[in-house]
Amino acid sequence: MDPVGIEVGYELIPIRASSTDDFIVMIVSLKNPTKTKKLISVDIISNNDQISLDNYRVKKKEEFRVGFMGENDTKEIPVKLYLQRPRAKPGVYPISIITYLHDRDYNSYIERNEIRVDVRVV
Repeated sequence: MDPVGIEVGYELIPIRASSTDDFIVMIVSLKNPTKTKKLISVDIISNNDQISLDNYRVKKKEEFRVGFMGENDTKEIPVKLYLQRPRAKPGVYPISIITYLHDRDYNSYIERNEIRVDVRVV
């Protein structure tokens, strides 16, 4: 469990990308194991030049306002990771998943946690 108090997991479909793939899907799963209601948001950031978050291959950051998560609530967020065209270079590319715990609204946050996902392109 991260400092925000939310269990964060992910799944890549497929597990590794081919250099000729258009995109792969990352499913980010969130679970609130605590008894308190929490206001959560998630940022997905591509820290490289081979993966972007839109089909025009420009966007490097995407924000998801998850909302309030009650006791034992789970949410899944599907995110398309687009590979560079015409071919992505083989290698391992980092993607950051940042979770935020907010107080009353999304203007400020109380806690922040970042995990790094390595996407392998073959």
